[in-house]
Parts: sequence; C-alpha cells; structure tokens
Amino acid sequence: MKIGHKHRSTLPNAKQAAKRLRARGLAVCRIDAATKTPTYPGCSTHSLDAADVAPDDLIGIVAGPLSHGNHEGHALNVVALDDANAVKLADKHLPKTGLLEGRPSKQRSHRYYLVPFDAIPQQEHSTAAQAAPAAIEVAGHLGPRPRSFRNPTGLEILRLIGTGGRRFARRAC
Repeated sequence: MKIGHKHRSTLPNAKQAAKRLRARGLAVCRIDAATKTPTYPGCSTHSLDAADVAPDDLIGIVAGPLSHGNHEGHALNVVALDDANAVKLADKHLPKTGLLEGRPSKQRSHRYYLVPFDAIPQQEHSTAAQAAPAAIEVAGHLGPRPRSFRNPTGLEILRLIGTGGRRFARRAC
C-alpha cells in the first residue's frame, strides 16, 4: 500500500480518502487546518468513519493498534524522518515498506510499518494517557510508544509515531 502526494486535482476528497484508509484497516482523525492537529476530544481513542468526514476536511492517520492494516495483533508505527540525510540513510538501513509517503520537498520521509504486538518490547509499550487505555480496550495491547531521536545539537532527526500519535495525511490515499 502506498500513501503519497498527488497533484491536488487528482487527490480524492477527504471522505473518499477516509473510506479507502478505513478499508485498509487504518484509523483516521479529522485535522484542524489552522493548528494541523486534531482538536476534538478522543481523537486518539477511536477512528472516524467516512460518514464523519466532510469532503474538504483534512484527515490524519492514527498510529498504534487502532491502525492494524487489517492484520489483527499488529499496530501501525510510523517512522518520520526529519532530516534529509536520515532519509538517504533510511533507504539503505530501514526495511522496505509498502506504505511510504512524503511531501515534494522531502519525499520518502514517512515510512509506515505494521509491527506485531509480540515484537514490541515491554519498555517500548505506550503510556499515552487516552490512547493507551483505548488500545487495550479495542485491541488488547498498548502498542508502541512514540519516541524522538535527536542529534547532539538537539535537532530531531527521527521520530517514531506510535500509540497516541498521528500522521497528518491531508487527503492523500
């Protein structure tokens, strides 16, 4: 599965994109255009259905066990590469994935992986206040915790987006 940016006129509307993403086993949330984050209660605890999304809405993909890619016992973990050199190194060092996207200025900067629950070490389980309990209730597992990796100067170079995180998807599908 590939999620990527297309020419704006060829992008599906948000309702169509939400329907496609939900059919692929991914949880979606509505994104506020001004803040580029969800601003409604419970956004990380459940997925919206396509009927909950207006055609011009912006949508995001909710990471963790709520997005299992139609593979029960798995959780979505997104690798967000915030450094151009990290993108180049990722092509050589990260496993291939069928879920890959980015923006025109930083292509291939977001890689989506379905991670089996039993491959997530205990110390890497999410502790997100709202999302972790929801993940337990829905999937029986906390899923992976979000993590940030920075270079010696403090600049973030790689972020793992797990349970309690989301990737701003706009209307890509």
